[in-house]
Amino acid sequence: MPTFHELLNSVKDAEQAKQLRLSLIQKIEEETGRPLIVYAAAIAGKHPMAPVQIDVTDKTAFSDLVDGIPGDSLDILLQSSGGSAEAVEQIINLLRARFKELRFIVPHTATSAATLMVLAGDTVLMDDRSSLGPIDPQIVIPIPNGQIRIPAHSYVQGFERAKEAIEQQPEIAPAYLPLLNKYEMYLLEVCNNALTLSRSLAEDWLRIYMLKGNPNVDEMASRIAEELSDHIKFLSHQRPVGIKKAMELGLDVTNLATLPKLRELVWNLYCTIELHFDKSNAVKLFENSRGISYQRNFVVQQVSIPLPIAPIPGQPSPPVTPPQE
Repeated sequence: MPTFHELLNSVKDAEQAKQLRLSLIQKIEEETGRPLIVYAAAIAGKHPMAPVQIDVTDKTAFSDLVDGIPGDSLDILLQSSGGSAEAVEQIINLLRARFKELRFIVPHTATSAATLMVLAGDTVLMDDRSSLGPIDPQIVIPIPNGQIRIPAHSYVQGFERAKEAIEQQPEIAPAYLPLLNKYEMYLLEVCNNALTLSRSLAEDWLRIYMLKGNPNVDEMASRIAEELSDHIKFLSHQRPVGIKKAMELGLDVTNLATLPKLRELVWNLYCTIELHFDKSNAVKLFENSRGISYQRNFVVQQVSIPLPIAPIPGQPSPPVTPPQE
């Protein structure tokens, strides 16, 4: 029977689900001979404002998760749609100060800044269900009704194309001025800095960790970082980088299909995590086999607004209470 369907029928409450997850973490550790921590965030079905992104507060959780773990090697099961590159840098600095070898396990999704995190590992375990993604940063643009996220590269590219068109044909400047007036110079600087940061972190980490010892390490690190940062090539920030593409890029990937017992355990653990997000208010989960198990919740507050009572045809209107003096 398919794993997720079986869990839906068999897991009755949150405590049973928690014990199942902890049991699976322990079984994975027994299979690999390495400690494992879990950092997972809900990636679908939650409120748009739910705090699912990687942020600086996650550093506290990572500190707890690795506290007291013996040895200098660590496995990290990672499930995330991304977040802050600066937060990822702080988390990686924390982990690398403690462990010589980091191995990421991606059963489903680790995109954007989560892919950036993976690039700081020595290797990554994936299979045909796994997806990494481009690391081109997204920036928040305020709009009248809230905010939107757009690729930093697209913002910069739009400005550069308009400027180039005016330089080549000055007579069309009046047509482009309304467009250029919409660009904020500080946002252009923010975009350029974000692009530089993401690419430089990826290149440095690849060179120091995943590609270390490779005779062409500098060229490979630069090429991979550039390709993963290329929004024009990917066209969408959500474009998946599956196991085949990850291997073609030159990342150090181990196919979980070659480790069938481990693959089954990892997928079972992932499915229990997804089920937990589906059946609770949790949006982030932090766990290990040494007693650390907590989550970040997000509850949407429902506000009831009374509606006016419409008069019934042929019936007198309800009395109006005069305001009190």
